[in-house]
Amino acid sequence: MAALWRCDVCGRGDDTVRDCGIPHLPLAVCDPCFAEMARARRSPQPRPLDGRELMAALLEAVAQEDIRRSS
Repeated sequence: MAALWRCDVCGRGDDTVRDCGIPHLPLAVCDPCFAEMARARRSPQPRPLDGRELMAALLEAVAQEDIRRSS
């Protein structure tokens, strides 16, 4: 049995996860994440961040600030 890939966006590991085929950017996404990316790409304006994305950005900013302060 072949090993299942994990989605680089949501972490799902099932048979819908595929490589996007971008040579210089290895990116594997599942069907739901790919559909969301396609929907966002076709929308006339950028969509606002959802709660999960906002929290991830906030935690990343805090981590970067901690690293900056400790150096």
